[in-house]
Amino acid sequence: MKCSYCGAPVEEGRVFCLNCGEEIQWVPEYNPISSYRSNEVVQAEQSNEKEAVKINPRRQISASRAHGKPKKKRRRFWKVLLFLIFALLAGLGVKRYIDQQNYHSFDYQYEMAQTALTRGDYEEALAFARRAVSLDGGSEAARLLETDILCQMGQSEEASRILEELIAMDPSDEEAYARLVSIYEEQKDTVSLTNLVEGMTDERIRDIYQDYMPVEVKASQPPGTYEEWTTVELYTDGSQMCSIYYTTDGTDPMTKRNLYKTGIELAEGTTTIRAVAVNEKGIAGEIKSYTYHLEIPLPDTPGITPVSGEYTAATKSQISLTVPEGCRAYYAFDEKPTQESTLYTQPVDMIAGEHTFYAIVVDENGRESHPGSATYILKE
Repeated sequence: MKCSYCGAPVEEGRVFCLNCGEEIQWVPEYNPISSYRSNEVVQAEQSNEKEAVKINPRRQISASRAHGKPKKKRRRFWKVLLFLIFALLAGLGVKRYIDQQNYHSFDYQYEMAQTALTRGDYEEALAFARRAVSLDGGSEAARLLETDILCQMGQSEEASRILEELIAMDPSDEEAYARLVSIYEEQKDTVSLTNLVEGMTDERIRDIYQDYMPVEVKASQPPGTYEEWTTVELYTDGSQMCSIYYTTDGTDPMTKRNLYKTGIELAEGTTTIRAVAVNEKGIAGEIKSYTYHLEIPLPDTPGITPVSGEYTAATKSQISLTVPEGCRAYYAFDEKPTQESTLYTQPVDMIAGEHTFYAIVVDENGRESHPGSATYILKE
């Protein structure tokens, strides 16, 4: 095929004419007039076109340029590709540098931990927080953030251990105390909570957790020996509302949980009251023990008149008793009386012959005195 512009031969498959550089049109345009031309005219025209090609330098220049265009395009393609590869490598290098900087940046690791915690990605948050701790082990904020994340993950024991370490290093660490108290309260671990507040040495911290401080039970009567019936009241000082539990048999009041309501009346003999106060936070104070020995003296032996001796009926002698106030007396002849014997209300006549008169006094609490006695011989 020939080029439709310059008439130069064109190999099949070429897109541009190598002679003139014009685009090759493989589908020839139909020209009905040219079909009637004679072969001579066509040959003449072709001959003229060839001569024109030889004498037209512009056409030759145009063809040369057309021949060079594909090479330029290929060179441009490779330049663009190389530029993109270089840009990609440069970007990767910059990213790697930034990543290295961030990996060694405490602020970046801490902020990323906070962000991950906010969106609920606890595993990632923990990894960032621990990296921040490794970069600055003295940072309280990073370690507190780590405990917050651990609590969210249900690892309260590990969080408690870290908080205990922080408190050991700084007994005035208010933030660590707040988190640890919250954990113990949530777990209802009153034993650990009690140990924690009892171990507070910083006055400011003790003031903050005043309502958590264990309270001591006090008794209205000091321990000792008493000779009168005594009632012991239990109470606590301060403004805290506490429940008091007690026992009088030596057992643990926290186990029996016998709630104190009213005063405790001492029984004769030895009584030990063990009591403990539990505040509204469920923290129990120290178990206090108060020991009392009650020895109520017996009523005095009743005075009997007249004294033992011989008497005659002529004298109409009678026996009288001296009864203490608030007591009553019982008597009997020739046997020791009881509270079932005859109640003394007035002087008693002697009985003829020799007889022994016995009498007892019973106080208002039913305690009996030792019996008093006198022997009389009444003669006619």
